[in-house]
Amino acid sequence: MAPSVSVVIPLWNGKPHIAACLASLRAQTLPADEVVVVDNASPDGAGDLVARGFPEARLLRQGRNLGFAGGVNAGLRAARGELLVTLNQDLTCDPRFLEAMVAAQRAGGARCGMVASKMLYFQDRSVINSTGVEVLQDFYCEDRGGFERDLGQWDQAGEVFGPCGGAALYTRALLDDVGLFDEDFFCYFEDVDLAWRARLAGWRCAYAPDAVVHHKHRGSEALPSPDATPMHIQRWCARNRVWMVLKNASLGTLLLRAPVLLAREASEVVGAVGQRDASVLRGKAEALRALEGTLAKRRAVQATRRVPERELRSWMRRPPLARRLQGPLPEGRPQVRDAP
Repeated sequence: MAPSVSVVIPLWNGKPHIAACLASLRAQTLPADEVVVVDNASPDGAGDLVARGFPEARLLRQGRNLGFAGGVNAGLRAARGELLVTLNQDLTCDPRFLEAMVAAQRAGGARCGMVASKMLYFQDRSVINSTGVEVLQDFYCEDRGGFERDLGQWDQAGEVFGPCGGAALYTRALLDDVGLFDEDFFCYFEDVDLAWRARLAGWRCAYAPDAVVHHKHRGSEALPSPDATPMHIQRWCARNRVWMVLKNASLGTLLLRAPVLLAREASEVVGAVGQRDASVLRGKAEALRALEGTLAKRRAVQATRRVPERELRSWMRRPPLARRLQGPLPEGRPQVRDAP
């Protein structure tokens, strides 16, 4: 008997995007057993649009904005499926997306608890957004293949560290084992944190190159108010990466990578001071204020470890200098670089 599939979509101010996303799910060659849309108190009426136009979707209305992590978790708790697919509101799925995701998980075996999709940019469908997430040796995180022109270099199925949560599959067994997204993160790095926890516990992640989505990018940011700025994003990223590393990295790896970790932290702080950007500094301060709670989470995470640390270190890639010098992504357009 085929496992049941639930799709969970967090919704916040997604009125320009959600109809196309849900319409693409209607066209799947392997339909989902249920679609759960979690409305994070959207002020733009996106929840009402779903209720009117997509009666097949279960709409869970929240009293406040729970962010990506909290919104997805609400949907995961309510969903009934054995396989749970998380989707951003601002993407569309190719017709074989769910079929390919489920096939990759089944082919991966019992310990395959995650599947990463092939995410392309909606604005330019020849440019890769993500083929999974990676942790680098300076503890930065990247989307594998991000900003590369899609020339078929990532068309082979295989294994990757973890999936981008914007279009991912998780098994119920994995989530029961290691827990859901860390809701304190709110947005950003919560998917890498979950993948890292799963890896420590001995779960694997398959990559499904035939599971294709087209992502509009920055149409799913659960900003706390309509006038929120990218400074919120910088603060969350600065804070959440510290939390993620302190929770998941072994003491040996922290000591081994201390020089590059400290150099990166120092460069971020110096850069923030030079640019008079208080958001990064505020994020670092928030991370430090929550240190006691983070260390308690660390003890719980490390207690689940089932694999040797050398296996985790083998997944940590060397930071590519060219990407560091490239600069930020311009609003609305992917910045293309040559494929390796």
